[in-house]
Amino acid sequence: MASKSQVDALLSSVPQYRYDVAKAKAELAESAYPHGVSVVLHEYTYGSSVNTAEVVAAELQKVGINAQVKVDENTAWEASIVGPDAKRPSYFSTGYCGGPDISSCDAYLGSSNLTQGYQNSAVWAPPAVDGLLKAALGATTAAARFSTYAQITKAIQADLPYIGLYQEGVSVGISSQFTVPGYASNPPLSALNDYALYIKAAR
Repeated sequence: MASKSQVDALLSSVPQYRYDVAKAKAELAESAYPHGVSVVLHEYTYGSSVNTAEVVAAELQKVGINAQVKVDENTAWEASIVGPDAKRPSYFSTGYCGGPDISSCDAYLGSSNLTQGYQNSAVWAPPAVDGLLKAALGATTAAARFSTYAQITKAIQADLPYIGLYQEGVSVGISSQFTVPGYASNPPLSALNDYALYIKAAR
């Protein structure tokens, strides 16, 4: 959709939030919770998700946010994050976008995903972002699509409805007796619940 130099220029233009405990404490002191706050991070059981959430909770403790990790049964967790928007819990997820293109995670953005059953768990839907998402769907060139997604990226980094902490690598081993057509496409094979259906015998 865009060259590496264009993507690099976009990323360098958005706010960067480096690890800084002192600055985080100062931000909290100016918030509605100057003396700290207790929150519950709802977590599901998959892979390293619980262990990673515990690390995140420990980091939050350093700045005055007492985060307790609550492990929910997976279907209950899923139901809670797509429930009524006023009752959606705070949580940490080890999985999000299927790739760098916002189209791989737009289920978490916009007013169309605020209704029960959809995943805008941050309840973040500025009218301007709704317009940009609509424009991106109708874009007929890569340049136009990149322009709209660049503006959405800037809005996310300014408002911080979601905070990306790291990019997790995935290692997959496949026997030479099998092949996975289109493996490099988004979403990646590892994100598909029916991944076994994509594995074919090698010819």
